[in-house]
Parts: sequence; structure tokens; C-alpha cells
Amino acid sequence: MTFEPRQFNADRICEAISKIGYKFHAAIEDIVDNSVSANASNIQVLFELQEGATLTEKNKVVSITIIDDGIGMDEQGVNTALDLGSDITYASGSLSKYGLGLKSAGFSLGKKISVYSKKDGVLTSVKVLDRDIIREKNAYGIVTEELENNLLEDKESGTVVKISKINLPHDSLNKTLKILKSRMGVLYNQLILENGINIQIVVGENNHEIEPKDILFLEKVVSGFDVDTYDAKSPCLVLDQDIELEGCPNVNVKAVVFPMATMKSYPGFSKEDQEQISDYDISKPNSGFFIFRNNRLIKWGDNLEILNRDAINLRGYISINTEHDDMLHVDVSKQNLVLSEQFLDALDMAFRRPVKQAEEARKYCSSLLKLNNNNEGEKMNETLQLIAEEDPDDLLIPENKEETTKRRKAKVERSVIENKDDENKETDEPDNEGKMVKKDVFEKVRYSDNLRHELYKSGFDPTYGAYVKINKNHAFYDVYLNSLPAADKSRIAIEALFWAMATAEAITEEKLQSVEQKHILEVFNKFQRTASYNLETWVVSNQELIE
Repeated sequence: MTFEPRQFNADRICEAISKIGYKFHAAIEDIVDNSVSANASNIQVLFELQEGATLTEKNKVVSITIIDDGIGMDEQGVNTALDLGSDITYASGSLSKYGLGLKSAGFSLGKKISVYSKKDGVLTSVKVLDRDIIREKNAYGIVTEELENNLLEDKESGTVVKISKINLPHDSLNKTLKILKSRMGVLYNQLILENGINIQIVVGENNHEIEPKDILFLEKVVSGFDVDTYDAKSPCLVLDQDIELEGCPNVNVKAVVFPMATMKSYPGFSKEDQEQISDYDISKPNSGFFIFRNNRLIKWGDNLEILNRDAINLRGYISINTEHDDMLHVDVSKQNLVLSEQFLDALDMAFRRPVKQAEEARKYCSSLLKLNNNNEGEKMNETLQLIAEEDPDDLLIPENKEETTKRRKAKVERSVIENKDDENKETDEPDNEGKMVKKDVFEKVRYSDNLRHELYKSGFDPTYGAYVKINKNHAFYDVYLNSLPAADKSRIAIEALFWAMATAEAITEEKLQSVEQKHILEVFNKFQRTASYNLETWVVSNQELIE
């Protein structure tokens, strides 16, 4: 057998490994993994912006520097770290894997990777991989540069990795910071808590310390779920078991059922309870399976074709380690893996009951929220009792009193006809003996089952003035308003908007006497139909935003 070595284009290889699939934030996280693997206690991620640039501008990051106080490397160690497919033996619990992470993550961020390190008090020179030089030389290799600013001066050991010549385009630093701060506390939660690792993000004089966050909130969970005793605010641990894999250690899986996100506005809960539910951040991106490798999150919220889109309040936990890598085909970026059919079948079986329990929790939360339906609009109506319905142009537009009286009479007559089906329900309520009596508070905001297509309809009462009816059969009510408690601030604000539009219509119809009344009504009817249609189309197409 004759072996014939072939040439390869070094720059194109660098381009290829930079396209493995990293997102900007994920590449930074992968380089931080190297610091964690080096037993660092303190890790800093420094961002440098173009002079005069703001956090909100895109394509303004000049460099990204990761500094740690890990075990460090000697001169040969730095050289080896910059080899393609570094010939390094990793410990069984290491976050590193193939010896490509630094190069692939680094080149996905920028065209230049600079590394220097300190071990046992001895500082190495600065070793650099530069795509421009690699392209020019048509060979993969490093150059040595002078050290301008020693960021390890106060450390006995550690490593500095600097990425510069940042690739374009990239997001604003403000967006990157937001993503990193929200993700890194979850990614490294166990490592921060158990190993005492301190991770900081530094931009100029601003220092952001990463706080650990358990995405499952295991310290807050109650054990088991019973719909008859469920409090609609606590996360419930409904599964904690091991799944067997042939030829590998068992895989631990957990499942936690959360309340509906809308319970954060439930008026029956204390402010502390509402804030805690809000902190759970129950949303579609935060549902599904969270897969940890060596206590580091590598897969965020994947349904694995086991959970449906309605299971927004269910989170699964899967824990694997280095020994599972080959079986699960963990890739270079450690963000993608292929779970075997055997494992997925076992996982599907294990999660059948948690899926049903999550559905029961959603239904129970919805039932609590719907208990407020008899009080819909009540809080808003209380706020409107002393609000005057004023025309800002009262002194500017001449008014014919006779015409005003005529138009007002027509409004009242029209409203009586339109309210025929809702009249008793909207103006009466049962007393202590069950008899129907007049309500004390005139309802300027009402909910109706008898409207057709319009989301709202304005009306007029000869004593109390303008009011508005909101359609309970409209998609906006069904998908959004109905999920909010009657006294929720967002709901009251929306009701106020409807009332304001109805009042504006009533005043315009009465006072805009330069236009015939019938033409004004035609415009209002057309406006209501068009607005209702467009809002219905939007809300049906974007339910995940509201959930």
C-alpha cells in the first residue's frame, strides 16, 4: 500500500471550521469552556468597542478577550492548543472534546486569535493565528508577537485568549450582552455553585457578574403533582429517573411542571408570588428539554419531537457526560447531538404522564383566571366614574345645538336597538336573594357575546354618555384578553384604549357637523371592521408571542 499525502488549502480549512455552526454568543461560551476545563476560579470576558461607538450599534466590536486564572500552559502547551485537532488528552469531566474548539470558535468570531499563558509564574510569548497571514503563506501556522499589555501580571497562572479582526456582520454589543447574561448563568449554573467559578463580562468600566440560575428551579419545586391540591404557582417535580443505554452509563432525566405565565398577574397571589412566577420566565423558548454535558448546558429547550407546542409549561432535564459522546454523536461545537431511537422511545414513554400533568396544570390555571369573567371590566369601570368625556376642540368648531340634539337622539336610539340582546345582562346583577337589580356602577366597558365580527362597538347612554362593548367571540379576546385577570394592569390599559376610541367616535359623530352623520357612521363602521380583521389576522399568526 502506497500512501500519497495531498496538499490542502490552509485558509479554506480555517474557513470551514469557522462555519461549524456557532452563533456569536455560543462561540464565546465555547472559549469560556476552555477556561472552566483549566480549573479557573475567575474568568473575565472583555469587550472592546470602536472609539465613540455605542452599545446599540451593530458591527462595532473591535476585540473580545477571555482572561482566566486556570492552571495555565507553558510555551509548548500554547503551541499545541493552536494546533488543528490538538493532541491533548482531556479529563473525563472536561468540557473540551476534539481539540478544535478554540480555533473553530475563535475564527467564527474573528480572523485573528492571540494566546499567551502563565504557568508556575513563567509567562509565555504571544502566539497568533492570523487568517490573513495563513492565506498569504498558504500554510497553517502561528506567528509570535510582542506582549503589549500583560493581563496576567497579578496572577500566578492563567491564560489570555484575544479575538480580533472581528467578522462582519455581527449584532450590537447590547444584544450580545443581553444574550450572554441571560444564558451563561443557566449554562454554568452547577459549575458556579459547586466549583465556585466567578464569571464576569466587562465593557469599559462596567462589570457584569454572572449569577447562577437553575432553569428547573429545583430548590423551589414541590414533589409530585395533584390537580386537587395544586396551588397554581409552584413548579412541581413530576419525574426523576434513570434511563438505561446499552454500553453506556444510565442517563438521568427529570421533568418539572410550571404554572401558566399569566398567573404572574393573578390578583389572588401576593406580590412576592407574582414576582417569583415572573422569574420562572415561562415561555416557548424556555420549554422543552435542557441537555447538560458534564454539568454544562449544551442544548436549550428542544422538544425532541416528543413534546407538542402546547407544553409551554413543561421543562425536561437530561444529564450526560463524556462517556455518552460517541453513543450520542456529540459534535465539535458540543451544541448538537443525535439521540438514539432506543433512548428517545424510553424518553417518550417516561414523559407521557408529565405531558398530561402539564396540561392539567394549564387547565387549572385557566379556570382560576376565568373565575374573573363575571368581573370583566369592573376595575376599569371604577376608574372611569369621574372621568369627563371632553372634546379638545370644543372652543374651535362652531356647533349647532339643534343638530347636536338631533344627532344625540339618533345615537341613543341606535344604541337601544343594538343593545337589545345584552340589555339585562349588562345593566342588572343578582342581589343576595338572587333577584336582578340595577348595578350601582354604570358600565362604560362591557363584554358581549352578541357582536359579530367587530372587536368592539361603541354605544351611547342619555345619562352616562359613551360606552364600549368588547366582543368575546373575537380572536384577540379569546387568545389574549381572556388569559388576563380582570384586574390585570395590561387588561385595564387595553380596556381604556377601547373606551377612548368609543368616546372619540361619539364626540366626532355629534360635533363634526360639517360632515353628514350617515357618512361619519360609514367611516366608523369601516374602521371597526378593518381594524378587527387585521388584529384577528395578526393575533392568530403570532400566538407564540402572546403565550
